[in-house]
Amino acid sequence: MTHCTVAGNYATPLVAEYGGPLFLRDSILAGNGGFNCASWASSAGVTSIGGNIEDADTCGGNALLGDLPYTDPLLGPLTVLDRGGLDVTYYYPLAAGSPAVDSALTCSWDDDADQRRFARPFDGDGDGSAVCDRGAVEYHGLLLWDGFESGNTGTWSTVSQ
Repeated sequence: MTHCTVAGNYATPLVAEYGGPLFLRDSILAGNGGFNCASWASSAGVTSIGGNIEDADTCGGNALLGDLPYTDPLLGPLTVLDRGGLDVTYYYPLAAGSPAVDSALTCSWDDDADQRRFARPFDGDGDGSAVCDRGAVEYHGLLLWDGFESGNTGTWSTVSQ
């Protein structure tokens, strides 16, 4: 699994039934709990091949991956993108300042779009260099100039009546 976000899941102990190892690269594990990650890792053969972020809530605080353990990826709320018909996707957007922005170790030829079909890589941190983000979606910055998405109300205008 490359450039995936696995977040907000709760499950009982997991037994691997697909019959093979699971390799994670440049992915995010956040807010997952309810199962014994050590047994999951050994039964499913979960192996990090680099660039993963894992928050402290996943696996009950017992780090499964050794890349960026106990790191808050700063995910926004579960969001839906509905293009009509069956073309619907649910995703967790990256918030401003996320350690996932422009920090992936890899960005291969087949990574030209994220889960939403937005361009990948994208210069999300504004340093002049487009690098893939970790996880399923690229951070494309704030859409509204007034800071609404980040909760910055300091730039909002006031209306008198």
